Amino acid sequence: MNTPLKRYIFTDFENIQKVKFKKLERICDKIFILINTSDHFIPFSLVRNLQKLGKSVKWIPVKNNEHLTLNYHICYLMGEMHSKVNHSIDFAILSDEDSFESIINYISSNQRKCRRLKIGPFKKKVCKKIVALKASRSSLYESDGYKIAKKKKWEPIKEQQDSLVAYRETKDRLKLIATRPYNLGSLRDYIYINNQELLERGKLSAEDIIKMMEFNKEIEVNKGVVAYHF
Repeated sequence: MNTPLKRYIFTDFENIQKVKFKKLERICDKIFILINTSDHFIPFSLVRNLQKLGKSVKWIPVKNNEHLTLNYHICYLMGEMHSKVNHSIDFAILSDEDSFESIINYISSNQRKCRRLKIGPFKKKVCKKIVALKASRSSLYESDGYKIAKKKKWEPIKEQQDSLVAYRETKDRLKLIATRPYNLGSLRDYIYINNQELLERGKLSAEDIIKMMEFNKEIEVNKGVVAYHF
């Protein structure tokens, strides 16, 4: 009777978001995901997909260290697991980085199959661009996220209406919470979580909402840090 193949996969928070989960369920028994403790927002779609894997998912929080990347911690964890678990269990790393080759070669030469699974570039869903009316700054006035030309009838297309509603709702939510997303990455995740259906259908992008808030001087971004003016 053949013994079922077992495989442990190691990766980080950034790379796990690029994976097709239907394939992942078929190729691993346990997955270790390393995440910085400063990452406070996890996209809902990622949570929903990982829940399907149940107890097979193991989150490893790592305190930020400017001298040590998550790659270092992945290598350390793999070395530690290599000394503890049965050699019949395969190891794999989800990453496009060549820096893992030395640890892969070491483990492979010590009675365990180990390989790197390449992911490829992250393909973002294409969103339709919001149509902006071309007009000089002096002939424009501000109206909830858009600069609209005076004396010109403007009939927003459906995508613009969706973006405007999402922009208003995002701003209203942010006004009610005490701890707001402090950097651009966190703000993008916050917008994604609260507007997931529109984003997944390609109706808008988180960048559109952020640009509207910057345009109306409701937020200010300096070196990735977000300051709120409402």
